[in-house]
Amino acid sequence: AAARAAGWHVVAIPFTQHGEVLGTLTLYSRDPADVDARTWPTLEEMGLDMSFALDNQAREQARAAAVAALRASEQRYQALTAEVPVGLYQLSVGREGPPRFEYVSPPFCAMFDYDREAILAGVDLPLARVLAEDRGEVERVREAYRTGPG
Repeated sequence: AAARAAGWHVVAIPFTQHGEVLGTLTLYSRDPADVDARTWPTLEEMGLDMSFALDNQAREQARAAAVAALRASEQRYQALTAEVPVGLYQLSVGREGPPRFEYVSPPFCAMFDYDREAILAGVDLPLARVLAEDRGEVERVREAYRTGPG
């Protein structure tokens, strides 16, 4: 009101984050032509651009926090499984190809004398360690997982 009383023309462009108004970019001009109907689309676009940038920044910060939390969780998990005196593994069984180890703990590798990198790369070391007379049963179970309901 004071600016208008002093002869200024005022335009306030809101900018938002997640739909909530955070503030405004306020423009003052002595020339009324600076804030006429021709300039409104550009000014509105500026407000939308600032809002988009703020939303992007918030999403990126949330993603970075989630990635950091996941890394910390993975480090805790790996530290825990490395210290537990039993062999732990995570095996992914798909409909095609042999099962794949997604994770093997250091004690698991030590117990069976496996090379961790080789087993994670997809070398089917466990079947090589199964007694010959039991391999048929192992293959039957694998096939049941591959063709089963889930």
